[in-house]
Amino acid sequence: MDIDILVPLRSGVGGGTAKFLQHLVARWLEHPRVEHLRVYLPDTIHRSFSLPAEIVRLFPGKDWLRSFRRLRAMAEADKPDVVFIATGRSVHLPQFPVVTLLDNVEPLQSPHYSLPLLWRGRLLVYRREYRLACRRTNRVLTVSHYMQRQITTRLGVDPGRIDVVRYGFDTSEAAGATPTDEQSSGRYLFTAGVLAPYRGTEDLLHALGKLVRQRIPVPRLMIAGSPPAAGSRYVAGLRRLAAKLRIADHVQWLGLISREEMTHCYKECLAFVFTSRAESISNIVLESMGHGCVCISCDHDPMPEIYGDSAIYYPWGDSGALVGRIQEALAMSDLDRQLWQERAKARIKQFTWEQTAQQTLDSLQRAARDFESCHCNS
Repeated sequence: MDIDILVPLRSGVGGGTAKFLQHLVARWLEHPRVEHLRVYLPDTIHRSFSLPAEIVRLFPGKDWLRSFRRLRAMAEADKPDVVFIATGRSVHLPQFPVVTLLDNVEPLQSPHYSLPLLWRGRLLVYRREYRLACRRTNRVLTVSHYMQRQITTRLGVDPGRIDVVRYGFDTSEAAGATPTDEQSSGRYLFTAGVLAPYRGTEDLLHALGKLVRQRIPVPRLMIAGSPPAAGSRYVAGLRRLAAKLRIADHVQWLGLISREEMTHCYKECLAFVFTSRAESISNIVLESMGHGCVCISCDHDPMPEIYGDSAIYYPWGDSGALVGRIQEALAMSDLDRQLWQERAKARIKQFTWEQTAQQTLDSLQRAARDFESCHCNS
């Protein structure tokens, strides 16, 4: 099979997209069914990807201003058997079978959390582009059944055209970290991810505030991550909230930290807390299981689908219930903690990059076969 992977981005690349493509390409290059493979990247961000130079093709970073005209011409010259668009953008290539990945659920949900007007406008633009991409693709690839339901409900896509392929976890990520003195105390809560409104980090701050008011010993909270370009006001609001709740001294804002530092925090935290209201599948969630964390999560879909029985759930937005879950983690015996850690490590075995690569390739083959059958019948 001859495959073109297109990454039609307008700006920076997310860590999840980069990780997904790097794992996918590494396995497809050795797959007996893949004869030729090319990856098209904008010349402005190609260094964000660690891919073999011989398969990388660059197109102008501002090509999106012309509906990716240069990218389309380059792909048309290749005459691939199938095109895989890895970012949910619309690229019109009607002469080839196309599979498009949609892995951001926020543009499809009805927002039930506070959002700035500019952010709402941005989501409407993304939803419009997703709708156009779905009209121009033969199959849609997504990463959770919750995301599949949103695509069907919000965009009207036939579920028979949607393939669910979950991201994987590389177990080598959980090996070999030596914590610093600060990170080895084991008496802190840890949360991580892009600091944007959908993350719901205020649940955690309100929960710590309630612990303070009840005169219950409050564990430190370590927050890793930084805001997107349009999210700095949200972070400023979180800091003001922490000060208002008199917990500022209990919160440490780590910003962007290295992979090794993330591993330290996962391994040594009292519990990992995930409060997000808009996920299709999160690499952070997979990492928390893979590192054997005691996991506390909101019950917003698709968290139960991903965590299964390896997390302690609270109703999203209910900081009072979250207080109870935190106290439950605080009170765990060593044996209880070990049982939760083993449950998380058992669950993560269901998420492998080998399975992701194979199922994605199956989706591409299905699209190519259906495209050929349709053209032969016509």
